[in-house]
Amino acid sequence: MKLRFYGVRGSYPIARTDQIRYGGNTTCLHIEFAGGQHLIIDAGSGMRSLGKALMQREFGRGEGKAHILISHTHWDHIMGLPFFAPFYQQGNRFSIVCAEQSGVNIREILAGQQTGLHFPVPFTDLRAEFEYQTIRAGDSLSLDYCDIHSVQLNH
Repeated sequence: MKLRFYGVRGSYPIARTDQIRYGGNTTCLHIEFAGGQHLIIDAGSGMRSLGKALMQREFGRGEGKAHILISHTHWDHIMGLPFFAPFYQQGNRFSIVCAEQSGVNIREILAGQQTGLHFPVPFTDLRAEFEYQTIRAGDSLSLDYCDIHSVQLNH
């Protein structure tokens, strides 16, 4: 298993010379398991760099598959999604898992940040295949390569 942090900041990304070593991107972690499975945790601004790296691999050929866990949908945890190059490559497949939101589903939230008022490329232009799942605090999610247990935390 390999874990790489593509972003660890909260609230907003920064670009300062004193942040070069540890980075200025908002939250995005990538775990690659021994069998080649990909798990992405949060989709902050660091997701752009992750996408560039993945496009050099199977995702660039439209053969990529990954689970994306969104801890919560505050802007700093989803702002990287519109800039994630593998979403624009036909054939890639993603399962997006997020905590249940009251009155709105995760697809609506993500599509909402890519309306013409907020972003020039509409959500409907993404070429990858998506499935969406919500979980509640206390639920467990069993993937082929790991088990995930959710807990409610204060922000």
